[in-house]
Amino acid sequence: MSATELVNRVVKELETKMPMSRKQVESVISVLQNIGILRSLGEQQAKFVLQDDNHGLTSMSFAEYQELSQAQREHLALKLQDRNWNRIQSELERHSAQWMLVCGGEVLRWDSTWAYLPTDQELKEIGQTTGKVPLVFARNPKIEETNWASLPSGSTWKYDIGEIHK
Repeated sequence: MSATELVNRVVKELETKMPMSRKQVESVISVLQNIGILRSLGEQQAKFVLQDDNHGLTSMSFAEYQELSQAQREHLALKLQDRNWNRIQSELERHSAQWMLVCGGEVLRWDSTWAYLPTDQELKEIGQTTGKVPLVFARNPKIEETNWASLPSGSTWKYDIGEIHK
C-alpha cells in the first residue's frame, strides 16, 4: 500500500469516529513509523517464519490458544523460542529492538525501549482480530562478568546471613 493509499484509507475510517485533517493523519502515521508500530511505507518485509511443531503456536488459532492452560502456553512459547533463538535474536538486532511482536509470520511492532511493550489486552485484541497467536520476543540480556573481588590464594571466607567472615 502506498503512502497516499494509506492516508486516504485512514482519513476515510476516521471521518465518522474521530475526524482528523489529512495533515493530522500524516503526522500520526509518521509518529507510528518512528516508534516502530507501523513499518515504513513501501518497505518490503519478508515473512518472519518460525520453525515449529505441527501442533505448535504458529499453526494454532487464537481460539485454540485461549483454551490452553497458562502452563501449556508457556511450555509451547519456550519451545518455539528455543528452536528459533538465533533467528529471533538476528531479527531483533536488525531492528535495533529490545523486543518485537510477531503474529502470523509478520513482525508487527518493535521498539528499542520497553516503553511501548504491548499490554495483555492489546495482545488479546490482536489475537481476536487476526485469529492468530501474537508472540512477543525479547533480546538476549547481556550479562557481564567482572573480577570485582579478588582474594589471596588459599583464603577461606564464610557467609553468615548478611555478614562475611574470614
